Amino acid sequence: MKKDKTGDVIESLADTAAEVLQSVAEMRPEKARGIGESIAYTFAKREGGRQFYLPKNLVHRLTCRDAEIRKKFTGFNHAELAAEYGVTDMRIRQILAKKQ
Repeated sequence: MKKDKTGDVIESLADTAAEVLQSVAEMRPEKARGIGESIAYTFAKREGGRQFYLPKNLVHRLTCRDAEIRKKFTGFNHAELAAEYGVTDMRIRQILAKKQ
């Protein structure tokens, strides 16, 4: 595949799809790569030429993270959770103080 900006985006999408197919569907790498490329090319054909913003899905990821923190909280493990999730002890307390 040609290495330009467009090719990099399409190749990145193909790689990502292949990684997911291998890890989630336990698919062989060759088959996953072929399907990943098909997904990328189909997406490029369908959406190519449009300019659009692709969100990082941060709100959803943080909501899931916060739910995990609440689930793992024992009543005394603020510092442990802070270290595990790479946040401050104060941030753990703020997350726990929020209503679910």
